[in-house]
Amino acid sequence: MGISPSGTSWVLRGGGYEATVVSVGGGLRRLSHDGRDVLLGYGEDELCRAGLGQLLIPWPNRIADGRYTFAGGGAAGQWTVGRSTPVDCRGS
Repeated sequence: MGISPSGTSWVLRGGGYEATVVSVGGGLRRLSHDGRDVLLGYGEDELCRAGLGQLLIPWPNRIADGRYTFAGGGAAGQWTVGRSTPVDCRGS
């Protein structure tokens, strides 16, 4: 078989989970727990389509002031992401 459309892949295992991570787009092609799929993924011979396996994480300019709280809050749960657009472009 030639090169997969999703690029190189790596399988990560732990705690009953198994994830297949790919180099094209840094996607998650497959995620299962105890042998049961928990993600609508895609095949090794396919490209990611319709957002399948794409990571949805806070990106700059998608959250207010580039700050958000995760993992229960408090000082340890406060996160800041870089801003790629000057403040005055948003009218602030």
